[in-house]
Amino acid sequence: MLLKRDGLVELEPNMGARVCEWDPERHIKRLDLRIALESELGMLAAQRATPIEIHDMAKRAWQLDSISANDDDDEFYRLLVLDSELHRAIAEAARSEELAEFWGVSIVVPSKNHTSSCWREHMRMCQPWSHSLLVQAIASRDPEVARRAARRHVEFSRSIDVRLMGLEWQFPQFVAQGTLIDVPEGTFTCVEDILRPPITD
Repeated sequence: MLLKRDGLVELEPNMGARVCEWDPERHIKRLDLRIALESELGMLAAQRATPIEIHDMAKRAWQLDSISANDDDDEFYRLLVLDSELHRAIAEAARSEELAEFWGVSIVVPSKNHTSSCWREHMRMCQPWSHSLLVQAIASRDPEVARRAARRHVEFSRSIDVRLMGLEWQFPQFVAQGTLIDVPEGTFTCVEDILRPPITD
């Protein structure tokens, strides 16, 4: 039952369980759920994250955005790990165990079925410094700025997947929603600011 809940298997009457096949259309539709969750988590993280947590997010984001999505398997694996760690750090900084747990089950587990070739192209097409901009929005401590940035981050990601999967004809509205993150300047002005240890009391 846990595998069924996590979207990894389907149960058929009198047939048992079988592994779910990758369904591009279902993946695109499921991103509505991720947009809602990540927007809420980003907003809460802006209010509740500690300086140390924000510094850790910023460092991971800078590392993630600095890696080229080339054909090196080691670098590509590092991209996936850093991306997962960053979004998990945001979820945990939101201080909502229920939302974080639901995020893990509903978002992380099903996304493991995403094909590696599609992920490579996806990372190449991402907005430059998109993850650092997301953390910058959280570091602004403005809940609405963070909520909007988290929403745009996932919407932009969805617009990339729609194009990569050739589904523009079915989801033209999602392509149109792929707008860049735009956050107030001044939180992190250079790499040194991102990597500088946070000031703690």
